[in-house]
Amino acid sequence: MYKSGAYAAMMAAFLLLHAAANAAQTGDSYTFKLTGRLVKSSWCTVNNDQPITVNFGNVGVTKVASGQYVQNIQYTLQCQDVTGTSTMAMTLKATASGWDPKAMSTDVSDLGVYILKDGQTMALNTPVAITPGSVPKLQAQLTQNPDTTLPEKAFKATGTLVVEYK
Repeated sequence: MYKSGAYAAMMAAFLLLHAAANAAQTGDSYTFKLTGRLVKSSWCTVNNDQPITVNFGNVGVTKVASGQYVQNIQYTLQCQDVTGTSTMAMTLKATASGWDPKAMSTDVSDLGVYILKDGQTMALNTPVAITPGSVPKLQAQLTQNPDTTLPEKAFKATGTLVVEYK
């Protein structure tokens, strides 16, 4: 059952919408012009459209904070019609951990994963310029929320690697 104030507000809003729909249209008109440019669509394929898997194996929970757990990310990159004048960008789309905006979240709350491009931590969800015709070296590095203790359990993290060019 509605409280009388809420019900009256709903009815007033309905009546105003109804009155606006039936009001005579008056005013001026203005002609505008839209312009654009059609371009040939090109595409890139990352890892032959197959999932990229990085397996860390057994990880010592007391050693994650040291940064020693780093794995190379093996992947391929093929872009159609790339030239030396093409502008390319790579973006890692992923959910950040709640404690570090550059660490991908995992299903273990205090464990995260940095993605390194040529040795430097990539910002998540932010395009980074890459050289046309090259495949940047990517690595995954485990990290943890400082001053926490990690549990012994399996973990996983997911993200999407997007490569675009013009």
